[in-house]
Amino acid sequence: MKEILFVFCLLLSVVTISAKADEEQSLTKQLTAYTAEYDQLLAGRAALAKRSTALKDAQGMVFKQMSDYKTDRANLDTRMAEQQRVIKEHTARGQVSNPSEAYVNAYNDEAARINAKTNALTQEEDALNRRLELVKTAVQTQIEETDKVAAADKAAINRQIVLKGLMLPIIARLKAIMTGEVDPCKAAIAAVDAHPDNDITNQRLREIMHARCGQMFDGNR
Repeated sequence: MKEILFVFCLLLSVVTISAKADEEQSLTKQLTAYTAEYDQLLAGRAALAKRSTALKDAQGMVFKQMSDYKTDRANLDTRMAEQQRVIKEHTARGQVSNPSEAYVNAYNDEAARINAKTNALTQEEDALNRRLELVKTAVQTQIEETDKVAAADKAAINRQIVLKGLMLPIIARLKAIMTGEVDPCKAAIAAVDAHPDNDITNQRLREIMHARCGQMFDGNR
């Protein structure tokens, strides 16, 4: 009867250890997957940080382009206002009764020069307007890219928080399993040490010790 009870206890111990080993293997697999994803998110966030820095550098260039545009626009507005003054004076000089041929020729020559300069200013304004559209596009792209980076980083942070919530209970459980394996193993070793080597009980206790400590002794699962 004692032999049957001993064998039953031994089998129960082996089954219990096997169940814990299976649980530990499953939890370790989950933890490994979560850790790999977490590390991947860390690497992704590092890349996002570099992208954010590059965007900030580009933002400085865009701001400078806008500042240069405003300076050139103000300069052009001043010259266009002066041109309007010249045109107004020129038009006033045309209001002459019975002008001489020389006067008409001079007036027309001046008109040609004024028209040429007006056309040049108009072309310059067109070019400035195209520059403004490009700068506006650059600003909009800058805003959109910055928002995308911020959103991606926020999503990565949120996922990392979720992963931590999943990992911590697994780590705690693995620690509990390991503690549960080590303590019975220590107790089994102490029981073996308490009996002489030639004692028949020692042989049985060694079998229990091997069952309880098998994972540590030979990787038995």
